[in-house]
Amino acid sequence: MDRETFRKRVDGMICPQCEDEIAQALIHMRGVLSADASYRKSEVIVQYAPDIISAESIEKKLSDIGYPAGEGKSGIRSDIISAAAVLLLYFAVPVIIGMVDIPQAEQGASFGLLFMIGVLTGAHCIGMCGGIMLTQNNALMYNGTRLISYTIVGAIFGAMGTMISYDIEFKSMLLTMCGLLVVIIGLMMWGVPVL
Repeated sequence: MDRETFRKRVDGMICPQCEDEIAQALIHMRGVLSADASYRKSEVIVQYAPDIISAESIEKKLSDIGYPAGEGKSGIRSDIISAAAVLLLYFAVPVIIGMVDIPQAEQGASFGLLFMIGVLTGAHCIGMCGGIMLTQNNALMYNGTRLISYTIVGAIFGAMGTMISYDIEFKSMLLTMCGLLVVIIGLMMWGVPVL
């Protein structure tokens, strides 16, 4: 059986998991003998039988699954941009937040004051929910269900919070553990093999 190599740089690889998605899609094509994708190089290498499948078919399949042949902007470039953005946010957010005098909610605060605190402290929603919101087709349904679910979950945990109290050491440990968990998940998604 004849064997040829298809090697192309592709666009659209934004994370190491893209490698698996590409390899899984290509290896199931009749005539493909092996498929390998590199996130760092934004490159796909396929060994195939030319009498069964053509290079054009492989390129079309890549385009169909969202990885068209192109410049193949390296994944390392994306990683550097992401790291720079994280560092910028890490140092800029505390400075920006420090510029805003955020009122504290005391016992017996009015609903108007609580609403204003929510508006002033809602900057994280722009970063957290803004990207998700851009992907939604039906903004009314998305925001309606989000509002209802947040209200229900908030009411449940608010009721639980009136019955349970933690000391400052436990709260500090809990916040530290949550932060470490976020870092570990981020490293795992980045492709650190031991995680």
